[in-house]
Amino acid sequence: GLALASVALGGAALLRYSGVRNYLIYVLVGTVVWGGILYSGIHATVAGVLLGLLTPTQFSYEKGSEDFYSPLEDLVHKLHPWVSFGIMPIFAFANAGVDLRGLDLLQIVSHPISLGIIFGLTIGKPLGVFGVTYVFSKLRVISLPEGVSWGQIIGVGFLAGIGFTMSLFISSLALPAELEVYSKTGIIVGSLVSGIIGAVMIKISLKT
Repeated sequence: GLALASVALGGAALLRYSGVRNYLIYVLVGTVVWGGILYSGIHATVAGVLLGLLTPTQFSYEKGSEDFYSPLEDLVHKLHPWVSFGIMPIFAFANAGVDLRGLDLLQIVSHPISLGIIFGLTIGKPLGVFGVTYVFSKLRVISLPEGVSWGQIIGVGFLAGIGFTMSLFISSLALPAELEVYSKTGIIVGSLVSGIIGAVMIKISLKT
């Protein structure tokens, strides 16, 4: 399986090097890569990462048009509604359930795994977003857009702490099944707290 995936990846790299821009060809090759990696026992999401790196990003002129064209952006644009309104809600609905029967909610929330996730989403994310933005702003690498305040940046940092579908996915890979109740609870609580604080901060900063 892994050998087949490697050959298919080599083919994808050759297609990109040859200047092939039809993403449907990459879909066919990608299906082979995905199947080979899945069959080998490695998580199939690795195939998505590798194929994403090999998808052409170069802009070129479309025949008969003055507009620039990028295969990667075109593919993202076409897949976005399917992923955002179909795949992600189904994934969240299927994986977000937490069975609390016979369990002490306070004990679950105070578990080190739950607390680590909650603090990471409600403190780590805002600090990271604000800190990096502030440092790069002081170094004059970037500048805030006109009309954007630091309060709004902090609010966006809290909104970045709404880690739901991807957080659920990573926790399902990183933790054994018996610990998922703690990770899911931490994700749900942390996301709710971050979302509420972020929305309130942005609303307040827009009024000032």
